[in-house]
Amino acid sequence: MTLDEIVIAIIGLAIAGLVKGATGIGFSTTGLPIIALSIGLDRAMPLVLLPSISSNLSVMLSAGEFRVMLSHYRWLYVALLPGLICGLFLLTRIDTHNAARVLGAIIIAYVAYALIRPGLSVPKTYERWLNAPTGFLNGLLNGLTGSQILPVVPMHFRSASPPTASYSSPTSPSRCLHS
Repeated sequence: MTLDEIVIAIIGLAIAGLVKGATGIGFSTTGLPIIALSIGLDRAMPLVLLPSISSNLSVMLSAGEFRVMLSHYRWLYVALLPGLICGLFLLTRIDTHNAARVLGAIIIAYVAYALIRPGLSVPKTYERWLNAPTGFLNGLLNGLTGSQILPVVPMHFRSASPPTASYSSPTSPSRCLHS
């Protein structure tokens, strides 16, 4: 990496950290596009991986009731792994510019969702069985783009019966599971 690329990567990670600190979500979704503009998505993804995992674990542990949340979303996490593998496989097979376009679409979709704040909810009867397809799709998009925000964050915040408290906003830092 050149010095310019290193500086851009540091700036991207710092901005992503500020967003994560202010909102509780969005580390990868913020940092990846900034860094990818300089060095490409395929080289940016590994740079964001460790800080993203660390910040997610920190938020999960500080939010409390870790075991309850893990139990509630266990099928989401189980399904996330094969989705992640499929997304990583796709990333090796397609042009990274197309993966970057998908990342751009994810960012635009989430911004629109956050601005519109539709009054959607997941009925309790469907909530548990939607965890697996949501986890798979989230893993697929995560493996392909590095973004962890869709579809898991909107589903999590729109569940009819979250395992603990009610959630007022898709950017609530105290209850976010992914970023």
